[in-house]
Amino acid sequence: MKLCVRVLMIGFILFSFFGCASIIKGGGAQAINFKSEPSDAKLTVTDARSGAVVAQTRTPNSVLLEKSSGFFKYGKYTVALEKEGYDKKEVNIEGDASAWYIAGNFVFGGLIGWLIVDPATGAMWSINPEAANVMLNSSDNDPVCFCKAEFKDPLSVEKLCAAFNADKYEIALLTPDNTISRLNEILEVPDLYYKLNNKLPKISGTVSLPPDVEELKKQTIESIDSRPKFIALSFDQQTKIKKFNRRLLEVAYPNDTPKK
Repeated sequence: MKLCVRVLMIGFILFSFFGCASIIKGGGAQAINFKSEPSDAKLTVTDARSGAVVAQTRTPNSVLLEKSSGFFKYGKYTVALEKEGYDKKEVNIEGDASAWYIAGNFVFGGLIGWLIVDPATGAMWSINPEAANVMLNSSDNDPVCFCKAEFKDPLSVEKLCAAFNADKYEIALLTPDNTISRLNEILEVPDLYYKLNNKLPKISGTVSLPPDVEELKKQTIESIDSRPKFIALSFDQQTKIKKFNRRLLEVAYPNDTPKK
């Protein structure tokens, strides 16, 4: 009995003087699993803060990435995937505050864990997502994504981008404006349905969608409501969300969006 008490006391002291996240998860690097559709894509991971290339490999593969890039600085990376016949794709992954850092230090680690130990070791961060699934687009032959051949006069990529931009949605996009890549990136916004709410037709204040769009909503609403990062979803979930978002754009911007 006395031994158990001593062990508990030692554990309490450790948690009090060291960061909870540092003890439970540790600092340093975290393994991130990358998959692409199709597979065997060239994968290049760059430190977004320093510009240094930290990994080059092919998918699927696991890459060790530092969770921290300095005191109170989370790791931040740009991931580029390339494969012949497909458009180059870039996504960002970065650290979020670890649950052990927030909750654990509240109970055990205290101010020392919050302000000194975990920020110094990098254990306060956890890279999100731990598994990244990236779909590559083919501009010439894709059943869902936009392609240049669809935009025939009077339609144009520039007009659709301008119409979308005019409504000032709070969406952080990585690709250049007025490009097919920008439109295809919009298709990958998980909560686009909520962003477009004011543009969608309503009956008695309730959104009224065509039957096929309503069915796509039913198939994707659980994924949408969890508000995940797109690359954290399975490839099947991603495909359904892209189909749903494509139809939403056709409904919200009927005069500017080509019909698939």
